[in-house]
Amino acid sequence: MRHPGPSQCFLLEALYCTSCAKLSELSPLGECSNLHTVYLTYCHAVADISSLSRCLKLHTFDLSQCYKVTDASALGNCTALHTVDCSGCNGITSVAGHRSEAAYLKPFIRWMMERRDG
Repeated sequence: MRHPGPSQCFLLEALYCTSCAKLSELSPLGECSNLHTVYLTYCHAVADISSLSRCLKLHTFDLSQCYKVTDASALGNCTALHTVDCSGCNGITSVAGHRSEAAYLKPFIRWMMERRDG
């Protein structure tokens, strides 16, 4: 049986992955132009979420306990994003990048700093 390639996932709207220990490569998701919801909870091998910068309809993103993620700046291109859960992602150091960064990311940055500083 042949699996669909990344160019065939343009209809994908939601992806729910929990505790997928071997999931590390997210680059095919960048081709999913209708993707609006992504849950990657406890997917400990995930480190790079940069491909999600092309998911302009993304509005809900949960990467809780994906502790290898250090750069969330890719989310800056996701202008529809309104819900982000990055609890347990204490290594995130970069969240800059949104075109209206001051208004959009300020609550997110404050929340991350509070989580990191205890």
